[in-house]
Amino acid sequence: SKRRRQQQNDDGTPPEGTSAAFVGTTIDALRADGATPRGLATYLASIGFAHSPIHDADTPLAAALDAIAARFRLDRVASAPAAYDRDKLRFFDARLFAALPTDAKVVAVRAQLDRRLLGKTTTASSLPAAFVAFCAATLFADDAVTAFEIGTMAADALAYDADALQFVGTDDAALRAALGDVARHILDDLDRGAFPPSQAPTNCGDIDHDAGFAAWAAWLGAAAARFPQHKRRTVLLAARLALTTRTRGPELHRNLHLIAVAHETGVPNVVPLRDRALALRAYAAPLTTTTTTTGGAGAGDDAGQSSKP
Repeated sequence: SKRRRQQQNDDGTPPEGTSAAFVGTTIDALRADGATPRGLATYLASIGFAHSPIHDADTPLAAALDAIAARFRLDRVASAPAAYDRDKLRFFDARLFAALPTDAKVVAVRAQLDRRLLGKTTTASSLPAAFVAFCAATLFADDAVTAFEIGTMAADALAYDADALQFVGTDDAALRAALGDVARHILDDLDRGAFPPSQAPTNCGDIDHDAGFAAWAAWLGAAAARFPQHKRRTVLLAARLALTTRTRGPELHRNLHLIAVAHETGVPNVVPLRDRALALRAYAAPLTTTTTTTGGAGAGDDAGQSSKP
């Protein structure tokens, strides 16, 4: 409420003696955090109501509010105080998003991508339909996510800052060395025509996303297999830093395919992977004897690790 916002300190923290939870539960804060109206209504209806049909695994969440109204009784409401649970609210939002038809998912994700990639909220979107559809239905198809999270993670995954490379490993010599080795191998593959992988998308008319994911996973597995087993986690983190300048994001093979799809479909202001590779010349280690070892099994599994380094 307006009165509660006025009671906050200048830095957004609650005044002394008030609950820290209330600041995060204002409508403005919930909206900024990606909560949806139906998800919030469903969550509020479930608080303290142990017999809520929301807790039935076979109840379609989209119909849960009507089911709650039909089954609600005051003597079933718990008397204990309820605590705000943002994870539970997010869970409801993710379930509601998963139940949407594809067209509705695309509309919801387009709104989030417009806001984060174009800075638009009401004007007509200029993002390519193929790119938006890929983000909405394929990029995180195996994960329980919301439209808000898809927009946020996709925008972050496309961001790139070549100047950030000079600061990689300033307090971690092993990571700095790994960046140099990875940069040299990427440039070697670029010179041989092996980067980006030939199976990655080459035209925006017909993109085989499964083939793209597989191509990048294979490339990352082959790159990691050039190094001893104990170095591969650091090497894959260095590969993420080298090509995305981020330490976290979607699974790396999905992240790289996302960048390729965004470039091929014409998303504005996306730095193509070839240009990202060329930016590594200043960081490539001098050519030395090969570090390839046996025991390459499992490299592809490491390459697929998600938002963890």
